[in-house]
Amino acid sequence: DMRVSYRPRGTLRRLARQYHEYGRWRREVARRHPETVSLRYLAPPLALIAVAGGTLVGAAGLISGSRPLLLGFALPVGYLAADLMASARASRGLTWRSARWLPAAFATMHGAWGAGFLRGARD
Repeated sequence: DMRVSYRPRGTLRRLARQYHEYGRWRREVARRHPETVSLRYLAPPLALIAVAGGTLVGAAGLISGSRPLLLGFALPVGYLAADLMASARASRGLTWRSARWLPAAFATMHGAWGAGFLRGARD
């Protein structure tokens, strides 16, 4: 028999630190064992690149007045919509106090994991 207990992190900062480390070491595992690489593990860094890139392109559109560049904002807005939908689904059965933190927790986990993966583990 095996028992597992989970202790949620008390702050978003601690959660970010945890997931950043997960991402860094997942990249090292991927480097050493490329056969383990899957879309599941590449999704957070790809999402981070898409959200950051879309935000930069959209901001360039605001600065330059170029309407086509404003479409870059579709990427972060799309991520936000997906985050809110996933949070609504995952919050079933949770108290309001817990459920209201889910969008921030999911975004923190994805962003920190993605940043850690892109950064990689130190030698």
